[in-house]
Amino acid sequence: MNEKLAARVAEAEDGGEDDEGDESTDGDAGGDVSADSDAEDDDTGDDEAGTTAPTDVEPLSDDRVSFDEFQELDIRIGRIEEAEGIEGADDLLRLRVDLGAEIRTIVAGLKQLHDVDDLPGTKVVVLANMERAELFGVESNGMVLAAGEEADLLTTYGDAGPGTKVR
Repeated sequence: MNEKLAARVAEAEDGGEDDEGDESTDGDAGGDVSADSDAEDDDTGDDEAGTTAPTDVEPLSDDRVSFDEFQELDIRIGRIEEAEGIEGADDLLRLRVDLGAEIRTIVAGLKQLHDVDDLPGTKVVVLANMERAELFGVESNGMVLAAGEEADLLTTYGDAGPGTKVR
C-alpha cells in the first residue's frame, strides 16, 4: 500500500494525478461488466468469456482481502464543505470534508473533471484512515472515492449523514 501511495504522490507532483478513482473502478465496474457479459452470453449463445466486455476495463485482481483487513478500513460518508484549486497543480483540489466528528482537508484529483463551484454540499464516500500524504504543500488526510477516468464520485442517495460508517 505504501508503494502505491508513493507512486500516486510522485504522479500528482508531476501533474498526472487522475488515478485516484482507478482503484474503485477495478472492483466496481469490473463486477458490473461481468454481470452484463454473462447476460449477453446467454442471449447470443457466445460461450467465449470477455468477448462483450469493453476493452478499457482492467481484469479483476486475484489478490484478496480478508474480512479482518476489510474491517480495518474506516470508510465514512462525508460532505464537501469547501473546494478550491491548489496553486501549481493542474488536477488537484483542496477539499474541506465534514466527516461528522471533524472536518478534514483532503486533496483529490478532481479539478479538471468537476465544476469546483458545484462540489460544496456534495455527499461523498471517504477512506478516513488513509495514510496522510503531502501534495503540493497541502497535507491530505483521507481519500475521496471515485470511479473511472471521469472520477464519478461515490455517494449515497439516502439519509446517511456525515460520519456514517460504510459497512
